[in-house]
Amino acid sequence: MKCSYPQALTASAEAVFGSASRGDVDAMSDRDILIVDDDVAILRERSRVLTKAGWSVASYTFAKLDALSQRGALFIQHIKLESTVLVDQDGRLAAKLAAFTPRLSYADEIRENSALAGLAGCTPIGSRGTLLAADILYVTIRNFGVLSLAEHGIHLFAYNAVIEALESNGFIAPGGARALAALRFL
Repeated sequence: MKCSYPQALTASAEAVFGSASRGDVDAMSDRDILIVDDDVAILRERSRVLTKAGWSVASYTFAKLDALSQRGALFIQHIKLESTVLVDQDGRLAAKLAAFTPRLSYADEIRENSALAGLAGCTPIGSRGTLLAADILYVTIRNFGVLSLAEHGIHLFAYNAVIEALESNGFIAPGGARALAALRFL
């Protein structure tokens, strides 16, 4: 999917992140964009325009972004390390990203992610259920990897980089990354 970047009525801050920013977009990738503003009406309209143009929109008020930052949410680290800022009208986004420090422990999130993995066993029998289970496992493996690696000071967010780091750091057996890579394409 080719996505244009509509520039009319921008939010106070906008940043492309993920594979669209890293430059490793493939047929399975979505085009992620963060929009931030204090005005919810602007966020709603900008999100509508960007979604219509093919973007996957993460829409936040600055207050919500502050709350995520205070909680040490790795989403902020993801934006800090892997985004291309397109708009930052007053430098607020840049200041928030520069000030962010990830937590040392994500044990609670790892436990919650384990519960999510359990849903793979609750999918319907049949090909659709199998694909749903594979999707759940893909998401939980990526989450586990991002969270566990972060506890070791490694901040990666691309699925292939995450599973390769899990293997090279002994979290999964040798050859496991190659096997887990297939989940993304199911």
